[in-house]
Amino acid sequence: MPFDKDNRLFMVGFLVIASLVVTAALSALYAVTEPIIEQQKARLFQVRVLEACGLVDHGAEPDDGEIDRLYARIEEVPHDDGRTLYRAYSSERREELIAEALEISGSGLWSEIRLLVALTPDGGSIHGLAVVEQGETPGLGGRITEPEFLEKFAGLELGAPPEYVGIVAYETPDAPNEINAISGATQTSKAVQVILNEGLATFPTTAQE
Repeated sequence: MPFDKDNRLFMVGFLVIASLVVTAALSALYAVTEPIIEQQKARLFQVRVLEACGLVDHGAEPDDGEIDRLYARIEEVPHDDGRTLYRAYSSERREELIAEALEISGSGLWSEIRLLVALTPDGGSIHGLAVVEQGETPGLGGRITEPEFLEKFAGLELGAPPEYVGIVAYETPDAPNEINAISGATQTSKAVQVILNEGLATFPTTAQE
């Protein structure tokens, strides 16, 4: 009987085999790349901790050696509530505490926003802020990752709870704990304000211990 490539069973069998081959190849590729991706994520998170603590400039791209050298000044302290407090010191000897950082998160306009906020040791001011993850509109809300916005928080005095931080739009900030919202991204800016105020209300600083 001559071979008929147009036979329905042949076509179905060919598609099944091809699908299995492609699935196996993708599974193998994922198994190989997953550890690399997770390692890169961990490295990027370390950079964000360093940014929040003022040990790396926003937008800088330190190499692995620089990250290791600077991260030696970070102490990861598990807290009773399951979160981790990142304590930054002036040197690798960890003698002088300069900042304490905590990851906080909440809803933005279009996505979850994850932040690392660092406070001064006395808990009275923000030492720095970094964005770990966000999916806001590029060119608008996505600008919360830009150094121009993040650097406004460095040294920002905290107000009385529950309004630790104010982000104002269409007016000039008139309080020590206020900064301007991003032009054209008021809702995302206000979301950052809510995330900060809710997160700071539960911040386990050394001053509170």
